[in-house]
Amino acid sequence: MRGRVVDEVTYLKDDIWRDHVREVVGHYRKAYRRWVVDDEVSGGNTAFMYLEVLRSAREAARSVDPEIKVSTSADGPWFEELIELGGRDVFDAVGGSVGGVPYWHALKLGRLKEMYNKENWVTGIFATANTFYRLNRPRDDWAGQAAAIYRQMVRCFFLQRADTVAPYIFRYNSFSATRSPDYSFFDFDGSFKAQAIGFLMAGNIFSALTPDPEPVYYPFLEYDSCVVYGFNKAGRRGYLLTGNGQRLKLDLPKSGLEILDWFENPVEPAALEGGPQEVILTLSGQPVYLYDRGAGPQRLDEAVRGAQLLPPVDGLLTGPLFLVRDGQLVRAIVTANLDSQPRSGLAAGAGRLDSSAPQANPFLTRPLENEKGAWLLNCLKTARPVRLDGNLPEWSDRSSAWMYVDWGENSPPTRRQLHILSGGHFINHRPWHDFKVGFSAGYDAENLYFAFQINDDDIAPPEQAGRGLYDGLRLRLDTRPVEDLGRAAEDEDDYLVEVKLPAPDRVNAELVSQGRRQPVTAAVGRHAHGWTVELAVPLKTLGISGSPVGRLLGLNLVASDADYNRKYQGPDQYRPEFSELIWAADNPFRLGSLYFAE
Repeated sequence: MRGRVVDEVTYLKDDIWRDHVREVVGHYRKAYRRWVVDDEVSGGNTAFMYLEVLRSAREAARSVDPEIKVSTSADGPWFEELIELGGRDVFDAVGGSVGGVPYWHALKLGRLKEMYNKENWVTGIFATANTFYRLNRPRDDWAGQAAAIYRQMVRCFFLQRADTVAPYIFRYNSFSATRSPDYSFFDFDGSFKAQAIGFLMAGNIFSALTPDPEPVYYPFLEYDSCVVYGFNKAGRRGYLLTGNGQRLKLDLPKSGLEILDWFENPVEPAALEGGPQEVILTLSGQPVYLYDRGAGPQRLDEAVRGAQLLPPVDGLLTGPLFLVRDGQLVRAIVTANLDSQPRSGLAAGAGRLDSSAPQANPFLTRPLENEKGAWLLNCLKTARPVRLDGNLPEWSDRSSAWMYVDWGENSPPTRRQLHILSGGHFINHRPWHDFKVGFSAGYDAENLYFAFQINDDDIAPPEQAGRGLYDGLRLRLDTRPVEDLGRAAEDEDDYLVEVKLPAPDRVNAELVSQGRRQPVTAAVGRHAHGWTVELAVPLKTLGISGSPVGRLLGLNLVASDADYNRKYQGPDQYRPEFSELIWAADNPFRLGSLYFAE
């Protein structure tokens, strides 16, 4: 309705904005009942800026007709901040753009809808570049453009739980007879745009489905790339699968499934991989529908939730890895040849380094100190004895890595951004205040030391501990990272350090290997914005004897945050909060590196 940010105080103070809203809404009151103030405002405008804009717009619109509804287009954390500022009643719906909504953003919008009993609107503009009439891409790309908006609509429906999904009828600031096709379904020649076809197809199909309360999310796959949505359609059990090149094996006879492509055309069983008692699906970017056809809905549920990830068709997985070569630490682009064992969870089949595979510029000479995307933590020898007391001043000279959620990108292109493993809809709009993790490492002749600084606004809430949920950390250490590419922490050379806070002033830490547990010395402390932990892992328990200088360990970290929102007013099922974030998720091998330096 506005089209640009107006910073003049008089715009609101002198009722210019209210008069504008009343005039426009009153003129179109019989035709248009829902109004969106600006588009994607969270891209550069704070909720504080828009609090009075939305309040004034809603009051003015309702003075024309009490049944007219007003909102804006933004992401979940933006609406969450608006609510915290006291703006719960200045808008009628949460919602955002149909395009490019990340997984956890969409899920958060759906959760906010349920928590605060709001509608959920999804809006969209169909740009000139995607038309048939003036196509900037090859004409045969129309199916790809249609499929792209179709996939985005999947999230709008299954995650955001949208009540209304529609293109903008017009944009008031730029509507004209000559430019309206820039933003509408139709091109200048009257034909549908490619994206409009995908939009209409998805809307027509999804309107007949009743989605499950939660999707089946496979966090062990590439970031945010494979999600399975369950639903019921006229009494039939079904699933929609989306992915990007993954191969999933379902233990179910082909005869017990009806498989449809994204056009809802049948896929012949003979065209599928697998034997008579199994189905192997390759998710090539287009949605796939599975329906029960004789196997039974319970059997279908078990098969989908127990689906196994298979290696790529060629058995190769390529990604960055650190190696020690001629005594020097180098970053390599490694191709691993995986065996035929399926992967499950965060685990993978046994792998080996395939030195015969082609490698483009495999060894790179570059600064390695926490370089962008390096997933490297340098472990330096301590200059003085480490005192485990939870206080971290002595760590000021250490190499460190920081992790936090960047809602603007919600992807982990650098070491400072964190992959959300679970519970992203609980992370608040200020994660640097609530869920930010910094960690460092050091060593001496006897121990490997770690120090952690965690920002947390609700430390070890007793309500969560009673449910078995804790603030804590899980460190994975692999003493043979190259030999065990992709393997789960299950060998004699793989170790898991588990840290839990049963109370704000208590910490429990254990080293786990092959099911055996032994205590680890640890200390917990406090800082201005949360808690700290120091721990010491004896080198001999990791099978390391002698000087570790020049040695490389595989490293990954999962941090967990258990909060309990005591201010929240609503259904109690949404009050407990639990989220998990993972460090080296952007590496296909699911491991970063810890390097013992001088």
